[in-house]
Amino acid sequence: MEKYAEVIVDIPSQAVDRPFHYLIPPALQPNLQPGHRVIVPFGVRKLVGYVMGIADDSPVDEVKPILKILDEEPLLTGEMVDLALWLAKHTYSRLVDVLRCLLPPGIHIKSEKYVEIAQEDAAELIEELKERAPKQEAVLRYLAEAGGEALWDDVLEAVECGGAVINALAEKGYVTIKHRWTSPAVKKKRVQVCRLNVSRGEAAEWVEANRGRAPKQAEVITCLMETDKPCTASALAAKAGTTLGTVRALEEKGLIKRCWQEVYRDPYGEGVSISRPLTPNPAQRKALDEIKKALDKETAEVFLLRGVTGSGKTEVYLQAIGRALELGKQAIVLVPEISLTPQTVRRFKARFGDKVAVLHSALSAGERFDEWRRIRSGDADIVVGARSAVFAPFTRVGLIVIDEEHEQSYKQEDMPRYHARDVALWRASRHGAVVILGSATPAIESTYLAETGAYRQLLLPERIETRPLPPVEIVDMRAELKQGNRTILSRRLREAIRQRLQEREQMIILLNRRGYATCVLCRECGHVMQCKNCRVTLTYHEPDKSVRCHYCGWQIPLPKLCPECRSQLLRRFGVGTQRVEEVLLRDFPGARVLRMDMDTTRRKGAHRAILTTFEQGKADILLGTQMIAKGLDFPSVTLVGVITADTALNIPDFRAGERTFQLLTQVAGRAG
Repeated sequence: MEKYAEVIVDIPSQAVDRPFHYLIPPALQPNLQPGHRVIVPFGVRKLVGYVMGIADDSPVDEVKPILKILDEEPLLTGEMVDLALWLAKHTYSRLVDVLRCLLPPGIHIKSEKYVEIAQEDAAELIEELKERAPKQEAVLRYLAEAGGEALWDDVLEAVECGGAVINALAEKGYVTIKHRWTSPAVKKKRVQVCRLNVSRGEAAEWVEANRGRAPKQAEVITCLMETDKPCTASALAAKAGTTLGTVRALEEKGLIKRCWQEVYRDPYGEGVSISRPLTPNPAQRKALDEIKKALDKETAEVFLLRGVTGSGKTEVYLQAIGRALELGKQAIVLVPEISLTPQTVRRFKARFGDKVAVLHSALSAGERFDEWRRIRSGDADIVVGARSAVFAPFTRVGLIVIDEEHEQSYKQEDMPRYHARDVALWRASRHGAVVILGSATPAIESTYLAETGAYRQLLLPERIETRPLPPVEIVDMRAELKQGNRTILSRRLREAIRQRLQEREQMIILLNRRGYATCVLCRECGHVMQCKNCRVTLTYHEPDKSVRCHYCGWQIPLPKLCPECRSQLLRRFGVGTQRVEEVLLRDFPGARVLRMDMDTTRRKGAHRAILTTFEQGKADILLGTQMIAKGLDFPSVTLVGVITADTALNIPDFRAGERTFQLLTQVAGRAG
């Protein structure tokens, strides 16, 4: 019986954003399922496609066959296929864009078009075409200089000709046009590991007999018997406190062998101390009781966990996840900022060990691929990550936690423009799972839905151990100016910083603008430098003395003359984190200042390095943008300063007041 596959081809074009029907050859019918990637003919090309469904008939008569299945198992589960269809419709997005969101980067392949010289001796042919077909001669000459073949697009660009020139050469048999599939950017990692070459009993007997005569070798065997993870020769030697020579000696004796083994890349490889559940206070216990009842019922339910900063929301998450695992379920935990992930991951790994996977864009492509595979294979039951972790391919979702649910970073600005909360609610409905929306400052719409009964509201009104919320002081900088203070910092903040430095306590300083100066203006003609692409004001950056667009990344060196009137009166106005860092280092000599913003956290691992340094007490002041305002827990911080706290109120956004309140409340909660 003939079967047909409904396939979305991997072309980001609205013109082909619909399923195409392909015949499933009899040999492929037993294996092909929705979610598989396949290779299909599409016009004169061969393309990758995603199988979205299987049908018994086709709306068209002439149907081409599927050529190949790319993966042994479907990359997408049945739920992920349905989610993609819903999300594309919900967000008016192309289906292929949604499908790419669901899969880790680096696994995609594509067909590349090549041109190859078909003649063994092209020199004579090149001379022959020189006069009568110069463009064809130029193509052949370029191919010869490139080693006989080149990419189709490279040939067109280098020779400045159209495709008709190459096609004419192909018709004459002078060149051959070929298609090749690129290799995925990421592959499974394989390493050479050490294993026992004898039984554990024989190994134990050898250790007992040789501990006195060959203690280092005995220690290596002991370490290998105790480890439950793949161990390379160098790692084994280091663990045993010896050299590679000891390992080689054991290989020669036949006690150890080396073999290749597939391993997962671990983005957070350092060990953590195991932690036990804490005793909940009455408010936490009440919230947990309600959540556990909902988990036991296995029906979709949404809770708004509203707790002041420091009220123990994370412990509620941890114990709720523990209950979900007891029920054989899996959990997704979303955090709004990548900067929060390292600290959150440590807490979750301390409680749940290797069951925790991590997904966010700051991981390398290989790490994301391996973490995704761990989730897909069932080796991990908990995923912690930023917005995209909501697409984790779990099959038994029991709990989804969205921490700091009010954060705008849960809404993706690029296509597909989804909100992680909407996806979480869809998946919870599909699985009969519980969703916890946690925040000290919930979004207005979440508050409304809780008050009208659509969500169930749970309250944590007090901090753990009844610690008081920090007092907040507002300093009017207009009054400071009248008193002669023309600096960035108020006198009150300066004095508070000085006191904390004397008492060796830590501080957080927030300014939600990176860079050095927020605009460059000509005092002669009034020209303000703007991005040539976005038409937004350029920000001055001191380290490389450039002006930069914070939207598209375009930048140029700061000119010496005004681009409009050629005046030398270019002046920098406004203040950013780089300028504040300069002031702090100048006015408080000896203060150890860490700056955390987009400019200092581009490098892989930078978030974790900065936060670890501050957590270990190796810095006095953590200065940064909004990424330092949320969810971070530093017990030694006793002062939070916010510079120009009211400017966010003037942003032309109907949520400006709401977001300013949320930001200031969140950052104030980092103190005490």
